[in-house]
Amino acid sequence: MLVNGIRNAVFVPPVKDVSWGPSKGGQRLIHATKIAPEDRHINWKNWTSAEIFKRNRVLGSLWSMARAGKQDRHCQPVMKRIIFTEIDEVDPSEILEDDGSLIPEPGLPFVNDNQPIEPGKPKRLYVYTSDGKFICLRQLKVEGQQTTDGVRASLKAGILERNMMRDGWSHFIDPLQ
Repeated sequence: MLVNGIRNAVFVPPVKDVSWGPSKGGQRLIHATKIAPEDRHINWKNWTSAEIFKRNRVLGSLWSMARAGKQDRHCQPVMKRIIFTEIDEVDPSEILEDDGSLIPEPGLPFVNDNQPIEPGKPKRLYVYTSDGKFICLRQLKVEGQQTTDGVRASLKAGILERNMMRDGWSHFIDPLQ
């Protein structure tokens, strides 16, 4: 393109204006909105797994808020921001038993406590999406902590409670917001 411009002497006066502008209909240009951190905030009730993975690929690490088990000095629940640094889609047969005893709520992360711990293979933190798919939250960064394994990070932050067990599944106190 540069060589053709030089050969055609497009830089020599009188310069012909070839700037880009609105169409001849006289319509005003509509600028794209600025990408804000809120665009990476996952809406668990409405976003499908495809939407989550698309935004993760385009915008970078996504985030949500989770309630910790403790309260602040005003007896309000402590909310912690979680950044999902590594997520993967998971085949439901990896998680669900044949009886289908787990009916998860979208946005409520859980761990299979019936699964034996194997050396070198950490427990996995899963979350159900609005379109019925499962996502493995492999690496998390909870505010004030380093990025680490999903189960370890959530236990340390107090957002995954071992006493919140239902049919062998430990889950977060509340769904992610």
